[in-house]
Amino acid sequence: MCWSTAPEPNRGVDGAPRCAVVGTGRCGTGYMARLLTAAGVDCGHEQWWTPVARRRRPGLEADSSWMALPDIEAGIWRGAVVHVVRHPVDVVSSLVGIGFFAGRGRPEYLAFALEHEPTLVGRPEMEAAVEWWVRWNRRCAAVADMTVRVEDLPDRADDLEPAVGRLGHQRPDVPRDVNHRNRAAVDQAAVWRLLDGRAEPVGYGGGGACG
Repeated sequence: MCWSTAPEPNRGVDGAPRCAVVGTGRCGTGYMARLLTAAGVDCGHEQWWTPVARRRRPGLEADSSWMALPDIEAGIWRGAVVHVVRHPVDVVSSLVGIGFFAGRGRPEYLAFALEHEPTLVGRPEMEAAVEWWVRWNRRCAAVADMTVRVEDLPDRADDLEPAVGRLGHQRPDVPRDVNHRNRAAVDQAAVWRLLDGRAEPVGYGGGGACG
C-alpha cells in the first residue's frame, strides 16, 4: 500500500496503480520495479503507463514508468510519486547507445517523448538526450513526494517506505543492471558543457564521477 498521508488516489481507470515511480527512462526505473517487487511491493515496469496496450496490467500496487508523468501533471491520476534520478552521463550514454532520439528504437516511445517535449524534435542526438534529462527530471521533481538517486540504492531502500509502504526486506539483493542495454562512449566533458550547471538541483555536480 502507499503512503497513508498521500491524497486518496484518483485512479481514473479501474485497476490503476496506487503509486508511481517516475524518471527519465534509462535511469533505473526497471531496477526500481525489481527492487520494490523483491521487497514485497507489486510493482510493474511500464505495465500501466505504456503505449503498448497488451502490456497493461491492472491491479498493481505501483508502476515504475517515465510515461506516468503527463497523467500526474494533468491530475488524471493522483497518488504517491517517487522520482528516481541517475547520473546524467550514464543516462545520456544509455539513450545514445540505444539510439532513442535517433529513431532506432520503438517509434511509439519516441513519439510519446516528443509529444511531451516537442522542442527536442530535430536536435542533435546527444543534445536532445541532455535536454531530455534536464527537462523531464525538472518536471518529475515538481510533482514528486520524494526524489532518490539510484546510486544510493539499495542501501537507502528504507527511505522509500513513506511513499510505497512497508518493505518486506531491508535491502533486497537486486543487481542494478537488471535492465542493462547498450551504452555509447559519449564525450563526458561535452555532456557537462551542455548541462551547464543544470544537474546540480538533483544532486550531480559538474564533472562528477558516474557509475
